[in-house]
Order: sequence, then structure tokens, then C-alpha cells
Amino acid sequence: MASAALPKPRAARFCIARTPTALSCRQTLIAALALGGHDKEAKAEAAELLRAAPGFKVSALVQQMLPSNRNATDVEKFAEGLRKAGLPE
Repeated sequence: MASAALPKPRAARFCIARTPTALSCRQTLIAALALGGHDKEAKAEAAELLRAAPGFKVSALVQQMLPSNRNATDVEKFAEGLRKAGLPE
């Protein structure tokens, strides 16, 4: 997967600053941090996500994303970042 397709922490932080209640912004930040090797930060953000959405499951998000995303590899890489941060399957 090309690095251009990976989520970008800076863009995700900007998204959170503009719309702090948008879970997709935090999910993107978590995946970007985890995939970039920033495990401690990713886990802290994952805890924030679970406070806001206690029933969050990676598998449910993947099921939502796949029908509208032509690249299943990108979706799986994104999900890998969420799992690496400790979010539940």
C-alpha cells in the first residue's frame, strides 16, 4: 500500500478541532497514529473514542465502509490501525 493512501495524523487532528464530536475524525487519527508507530498516542485516542462510543466495534465499521469503498485493502489497513490501538473487534 502506498504511503499516500495511509491516514494522515495532521489532517485528522484538524478534523477533530473543527468537529470534535465526529467519530470518523477520531477513528482516522487513531489509525494514522497506530500505523505510524505512535502506539501510546493511538491507545489514548482509542480510549477517548470508547468513552464517546462505548459500543464501538472495528468489525461493524468495516462492514459499513466496504460497500462504499472500492479498495478493500485500504479498508483492511485502516482497520488494522484501529485494532493495533486496542479497539475491540
